[in-house]
Amino acid sequence: MLPTFARVCLVGHGRLAIPMDDGTEFIAGPGDITSLPKGHDAWVVGDEPVVVDWYSASNYAKGQ
Repeated sequence: MLPTFARVCLVGHGRLAIPMDDGTEFIAGPGDITSLPKGHDAWVVGDEPVVVDWYSASNYAKGQ
């Protein structure tokens, strides 16, 4: 798996397969909100394009 960052994600359209480093895997679809720790990957499931709105949780409320 590629290095990843923790992030929060809202899926607006399409479906994503999301496997974790610990071996668990789930599918996120329209309307799903995920909180993903470091150690995940993701790819599109099917032919429908995926639209997501995400934010790297590692930067949330970080002092400047």
